[in-house]
Amino acid sequence: MLMATHDLRLAASIAYDAVFLKDGAIVESGPSHELFARPQDARTARFVSALTQTLTTF
Repeated sequence: MLMATHDLRLAASIAYDAVFLKDGAIVESGPSHELFARPQDARTARFVSALTQTLTTF
C-alpha cells in the first residue's frame, strides 16, 4: 500500500518504509525506523526534530 501524508507521527507509527521528498524529488528513503532515528538529509533531520519536540511537549 502507498500512503502519502504530511503527518510524520502517523507515518512513523505505521510505515515500514518512508520516502522524503523535496519539490517532487526523493531526498531520502529507507526503513522508517532508520530514517526517523538517523536521518541523513538536513531537511529530513529538521522535520524529524520537529516531530520529536512535538511528542515531548505533550
